[in-house]
Order: sequence, then structure tokens, then C-alpha cells
Amino acid sequence: MINGGRVSKQDTGLEALVSDFLSAFPKTGSRDETAKEIEVAIAAGAEPNHLVVAARAYAAEQKGNAPQYIARPENWLRRERWREVEVVPTVDRAVILHRRAGWIAEGKPWAATSITAAEAREVIGAGLVTAEQCKRAGVIV
Repeated sequence: MINGGRVSKQDTGLEALVSDFLSAFPKTGSRDETAKEIEVAIAAGAEPNHLVVAARAYAAEQKGNAPQYIARPENWLRRERWREVEVVPTVDRAVILHRRAGWIAEGKPWAATSITAAEAREVIGAGLVTAEQCKRAGVIV
């Protein structure tokens, strides 16, 4: 429900997000202030998952650092430090194999130069294309 223009924690899953964020973050702080700053960050365009991944990255970066030099979570969020962390999306290997198999099956001209012999054997082994299709596409097996 919306209270005073704000979405309640239960409706947004904010409570779970705050828990995930704080367990990833290397220093404790105010849970309420952190929740408030997470809401502000999301309103500013942050993806919830990005905040947690950025907190993990910050924790890894701060390993071995003296506690007085590690930011509190609410201050880190307030300073928008999450923007400094680039989150590289991961792609399922099966998606990559299917895409490459599609290139081979369709005879895309770039298949011959962008698919290695090992990758060709992998898509053949997965039953996505045949060795003959690879040869026709110019892909070395």
C-alpha cells in the first residue's frame, strides 16, 4: 500500500532487499537509514540486484582494510557509490551455444571466423548442429 507517497516495504520486497544488501555489505549501519537510501537509489534508477552486487564488490575491495576506512552502508548509498560498480550481465552457456548453432545452421558469413573448432565440437556434441552443417558454413570442426 502507498503511505504518504511511499510504497510500503511489504509491497516492494524492500525488506528482503535490505537484508540481502546488508549481508553483502562489509560494515554494519542503520537498517532504517539503509532502507531509506535504497529506496532513494531505486528511485534514481538503480536496479535492486545491482545494489546487492555492488555491495559485494565493495566488500571484496575493502578486504583487509581497517574498519574506520570502510563506509557505513547508508553513507555509501547516499554518496551513490553503487554507480561506480559496473555489473557485467552473465549469460547462460546454453544460450550462447544455441545462438552459435543458429549462425551455423543459417550459414551466417561470420560463423566461419567467429566460432572456434572447440566451440563447433561443443554445439555438435550438444546435438544442435551436425558436422556437415559446420563444414557448409565454413566452420572448422
